[in-house]
Amino acid sequence: MVIAKILTFLLVTGGVYGLPGVSKKCPNGFRYVNGNTGNVMYDDRDIKTCHSQVAASCIIIKFDYKTPEALVEAEWNMPCFNPKKLPSFDLNTLFPEAALPLDVDLKVCMDDDCVDFTPQASKHLHCNAGVKVIDMETDEVLVNDVSKEHCKVYHTGCYTMTQTFIEDGKSAKRVVGGCYDEWRSYDFIWDRFYPYTDFSGDYCENNGCIAFKVWHKDAFDTRTCYCTGDNKPPGEYDAPVVTSCDGNRCNEM
Repeated sequence: MVIAKILTFLLVTGGVYGLPGVSKKCPNGFRYVNGNTGNVMYDDRDIKTCHSQVAASCIIIKFDYKTPEALVEAEWNMPCFNPKKLPSFDLNTLFPEAALPLDVDLKVCMDDDCVDFTPQASKHLHCNAGVKVIDMETDEVLVNDVSKEHCKVYHTGCYTMTQTFIEDGKSAKRVVGGCYDEWRSYDFIWDRFYPYTDFSGDYCENNGCIAFKVWHKDAFDTRTCYCTGDNKPPGEYDAPVVTSCDGNRCNEM
């Protein structure tokens, strides 16, 4: 099994706010590398000059995904942003139709001052994290994998994401939760993820989908199918609803 690299948002700024500085140059464009062979598949990057000291941040988004043919290590370079007014990212546009997104983490650097998004924060913020699936007709808990999570330095609170669905005429609800991260897109390709309650085995594969296991280890388990094209497990699926809150373990699951 090929282990995916961590996807990283790397933000590098030039100079100090309020001080004059020379023009900064940033790469601009896309680069794709075959993760199995190391060969460059595509590279259209050029260099852009940032003429404003306020907007001189080079944003680099690195993301990995698998296709039936190969593991792809990709990089998206965006030049000349104001670090105080960062754009929102629609990660859905990064992956081709047949791609399976892989593991994600986040790191941001501003000049030589980096925030490490790996260790836990020194503050004592904890959230309920994991996955719960509930039969809405009987209130039976079908999946209960919830534990206490110690939040990291960039987390601002807790969150839950709830999605209800109907499978074989029965209603169920799936709740995931954890520490809230303002940088992430919680709407990420949810039109391709489908929870289910048929745990007999190979449910996703039998419907032409993939049992999803990788993305956000604290928020997904194998009770979710990742589907592309016209494939979809039978049933009805409401859009997921995300709520966030402040405070220690404020997200009830």
